[in-house]
Amino acid sequence: ARVGPAQRGAAVHHAGAPVDDDGPGARAAAAAPQVPPEAAAEAEAEVLALEGREMLWSNRARRKEARQRKREAALAQRLYVARKNEIRVSPWKLNLLAMQIRRLTLQDALAQMRFSKKRRSDEVAELLQDAAQQAHERHGVERSELRVAEVIVNKGSSRPLIHFMGRGRVGRGKRLWSHLEVRLRPIEDGDKLHAEVSRHIKSRSKFLAAKQRKGLA
Repeated sequence: ARVGPAQRGAAVHHAGAPVDDDGPGARAAAAAPQVPPEAAAEAEAEVLALEGREMLWSNRARRKEARQRKREAALAQRLYVARKNEIRVSPWKLNLLAMQIRRLTLQDALAQMRFSKKRRSDEVAELLQDAAQQAHERHGVERSELRVAEVIVNKGSSRPLIHFMGRGRVGRGKRLWSHLEVRLRPIEDGDKLHAEVSRHIKSRSKFLAAKQRKGLA
C-alpha cells in the first residue's frame, strides 16, 4: 500500500522526532537575540572586574578603619607617633641609634642625637621633633614634659648589590633599607627613665671635682 504525506507526518510525530517549526517554543527561540561569544566573554570580564573593585574597596575601607582606630587609641593614651619609611640604612645600624634614646627624656634624646657621629642621627632627631610638635599642637605638652616611650626599627625593602670576590668572581648581595617609628609619651610619676645620661653627668661631675681638688692641692 502506498503511504501518503499525512501518514508519514503522524509516524514521525509518534517516533518522538521534533514537530514542525511553527510551535510556540520555536517562535520564542527565534525571537530571542543571539549573543555572540565575544560579547558574552566581555560581559563576564566586566562582572569579574566589578567584583574585584568592590573587594578592593572593602579592603581599603577596612584598612582605613583600622588606622583610624589605632589613631584614636593613640590619642586616648596621649601617645605621639612619628614614622619614616625606607631609610637608606640597615636595620642593625639604625637599631644602634635607637638603643641610645630608648626610655630617655626628649631633651636627653635630642642631646644624644646632636653629639652622635652616626650619619642617620639627624633623621632620628627630626622624627623626635615631629612627635614633639604633635604633642604641642594637640594637647599643649611642652618638650620638657615628654619622654621616649618606644623606638621601633623594622626591615624595609632591599636593593640588589654586586658582591666582588677573589679570582675575578662576583656574587649577589642586598642593600637593606629600614623603617623607623618613634613614640613619645608625657612623663608621669613613677616612670622609670633610663639612667645612662644621669650616670654620665655624675661621672663628669666627679671628674671635674677631682680635677679641681688636684688644682687646689
